[in-house]
Amino acid sequence: MAGSLSEAAKALVDEFKRNRLTELGLEVVESMASQFQTDLDTEVDVRNELRTVSRALEKATKRVLHILQRIHLEAESDEKTTKLGETGMDLIIKDVAPILAQIGEKLPPSEYYKYADFFRFNVIKSVFAIGLSKFLLDGSFATVQFVASILQIPTAETRKSGGIFLEWEEYLEGMIDVGQELARLAKNCVILDNYGLVAKIHSYISTLTFGFSGMNFKNDGLRRRFDSLKYDSRAIEEVVYDLKMQKSAAKSNS
Repeated sequence: MAGSLSEAAKALVDEFKRNRLTELGLEVVESMASQFQTDLDTEVDVRNELRTVSRALEKATKRVLHILQRIHLEAESDEKTTKLGETGMDLIIKDVAPILAQIGEKLPPSEYYKYADFFRFNVIKSVFAIGLSKFLLDGSFATVQFVASILQIPTAETRKSGGIFLEWEEYLEGMIDVGQELARLAKNCVILDNYGLVAKIHSYISTLTFGFSGMNFKNDGLRRRFDSLKYDSRAIEEVVYDLKMQKSAAKSNS
């Protein structure tokens, strides 16, 4: 009889444990589900906010690029190209940089790469606009530190915490865009008889390709784009050579 009671008691204890564990398990699952839903709602809110701000960034960047495209029509005068450079730089500082600050505020800490696709393309275009404007202003090269200072964001090296920053790849892609745009401009300068600007472009792209030639591009797409820039550099060298030959021939005939 005592043995039977012992077995019955043991069975009751086992059943109690199973029920208690089931209850605890449900509590854990419900807590996990609740936290997951909270995290999901937060991510949706962040994505929606970043999408809205990134559209504003795209609009501001397009405005700058549209104005800078006028160089191909106004390259006959250094005064006009300098004015375009001033306008481009002013618009970046006034319209683009404040939007990048908003993006930085909305980015969750340590989650830059998770949301970078929302704004990365237009950051590259902003680098391009700054690099081109800098050339039009004084013919000089926009360093990564200079570009970051205009955009009012840190570089990868000076970044101290979360938020937006200027990646090296973004900088390099933007500057390669500058070189390719100037290669196109050089041909239009010949048509507009601005041979002095052609010489400046030749010097600039030679410096650009020399500076980048020592880099080890791990990004295949970036390496291919740099290779195309080298072809553009050779094309400009041919233009400069033809201009020198024409000038030499004109002196011989005079």
